[in-house]
Amino acid sequence: LEHALGERYFKVRLLADHITALMLNTYFASHLFDVDENLQVQGRRWGVLQALLEDLGCAQETCHMVEVGVSSGQTAHHLLESLPLLHLHGIDPYFTSEEYPGANERLFQATQSLLSNFGRRAVLYRNIS
Repeated sequence: LEHALGERYFKVRLLADHITALMLNTYFASHLFDVDENLQVQGRRWGVLQALLEDLGCAQETCHMVEVGVSSGQTAHHLLESLPLLHLHGIDPYFTSEEYPGANERLFQATQSLLSNFGRRAVLYRNIS
């Protein structure tokens, strides 16, 4: 894998290490593990997904992907904004549960509004996966 991805492998690996440091600091309620502040934004899952999608050629040609569990649409928004040839199909039931108390009609409408700027490149399905 390292050879196949080349330089991108190291970027993904660095992001994974950064995310691990953030999780450990949160778990231990400390700052024992170094966190590169320059990776703070890239350290989100969309940074890793973007790097992988770019490696698949999605920056040069049309790609389709599915996101299961869209929630507020932040990951979808970032990917669609960063990769103009990406088409994203998102699925989320948007019904309130113990695990997701804020998943409701209001969140669905807000997410739909956020993704509406991307036209037909973003399709949101309100359904269970």
